[in-house]
Amino acid sequence: MKHTYHIGLDVHAEKTAIAYAGSDGSLESHGSCASSNLSVERTLRKLAAKLGTQLKHLKVCYEAGPTGFVLARRLMELGVDVPA
Repeated sequence: MKHTYHIGLDVHAEKTAIAYAGSDGSLESHGSCASSNLSVERTLRKLAAKLGTQLKHLKVCYEAGPTGFVLARRLMELGVDVPA
């Protein structure tokens, strides 16, 4: 059985902070990265690998705003579950 991980993104113009709920429900920080779509995508791929899953098995919520909307559209293109 695969586990679905819930990821939270705090998106700002320069940096995006990333946290996730572990399999036991505990909250873990994964740190931050630059806010470019490519940087966030790479960081989420690394996080997915760390968690032993694929990018498409992450459920990502983000901060709604000019930078968050663009990022959310890109993640949806990659098959990531991003609730509208």
